[in-house]
Parts: sequence; structure tokens; C-alpha cells
Amino acid sequence: MSSSHSHPYVDALGTTAHNDRYLNLARGKWHWQVTTWVALAVVAVQAAALAYMYGQRKEYAYTVQIDELGIASYVKDLAPQQIHTSYLVAAQVGNFIRGIRTITTDPVAFKNGMNAAYAVCLKDAQGYIKRYYDAEKPLELIAQGGGVYPDRIEVTPLSDTSYRARWVERLVKGGEILSETQWEATVQVALTPPAELNRDQRQRNPLGVWVATLNWSKI
Repeated sequence: MSSSHSHPYVDALGTTAHNDRYLNLARGKWHWQVTTWVALAVVAVQAAALAYMYGQRKEYAYTVQIDELGIASYVKDLAPQQIHTSYLVAAQVGNFIRGIRTITTDPVAFKNGMNAAYAVCLKDAQGYIKRYYDAEKPLELIAQGGGVYPDRIEVTPLSDTSYRARWVERLVKGGEILSETQWEATVQVALTPPAELNRDQRQRNPLGVWVATLNWSKI
């Protein structure tokens, strides 16, 4: 006689073998799923920790003196230095004046030099340059075999972002110097730390010295 607690399906013949096979597989699948999610959580925590540690990374520069045996005999920590010193900015302003004021007899070289200098200008400076050369028409001078070449460029800082440039310009035609004139410019710059430049800006102006406004005239 069957037990009062027996079930006609669960306790049927062959059910135990069925449960051993399929219920154990189901339990095993659930265990693997739990294990996988726990492993993913651990990996996520480790990745977040590594990202945080990388963000906290600091780099230090050292100067090392090596003796004749190849052993470091002197080590000194180099203090961080300002990138945009007055000397560097003055040099950049001088290069800009040379590039933007030079008119060569080769129209392609002239356009390349003009574009390179124009690329480091901000909106106000670009407008000033466009108005000036629209009136001067340098391509007509090039077509006549003439050119303009600045020389002896001297740049003096007036403040952290304002510079005065003075130079001599020679008007040359057919290999002959037709005239020499004295020029002066006031250049206002905007400075961007190189680390804050985007990819396009680094290609055009890796030092981050931008010409914001300028004004030049003969003296």
C-alpha cells in the first residue's frame, strides 16, 4: 500500500533519475550565473580602482649625474617651470611677425607662410589681417616680381600678454632693394597651456600662444 504522503507524479518510477539529471543541471546553471556576476562585479571594482589610481598619478622630473663607472652620483628633483615665459612668447611673436609680413616672389610659398601665421590668430586678429591685405593686394606685387622681407625684428614685453615688435621691412624687386621702412606693432596674446589644447590646436599651435589682437604701422 502506498504512503499517504506519496505523490503520483513526483514519486513515479523513473522520476528520481529525471530529477537527478535535469534539476541538477538547472541548479548548476544558477550557480555558474551567480559566480559569473560576482566575477564581473570584482572586475568592475578593480577597473574603477585602477582608473582612480591612474588619475592620481603624478610625474616628477629629475636630473641625474653619472660618474665614469655609470653610477648615479647626484640626483636632484627639478621644480616645475612656467612654459609661457616672456622669452618664449616674445620669440613666438617675432616668428609670427616674420611669417605674416613676408611677401615672397613665390605665390605658393607666400600663401603657405600666410596660412601658417594666420592659423595662430584669434578672430579679431584674423579680421585685422584680412582687411590689411585686402587693401594692400600682395598678389599684385608678386605678379610684378616684387617681395617684402622683414628683418631685425625686436620684440619687447609690455605686460604678461602684451608685446611690442619693431622691425625693418625691405621692398625688393628684381633682386634690388627699392626701399627700407621702419615698422612697429602692438600684439596682444592669449595663452593656453599645451596640456589643454585639443588635437587640431596642437597641430596648428603646439605652444598655445595665440595672437588675439594686433595693430601695426610705419614709424
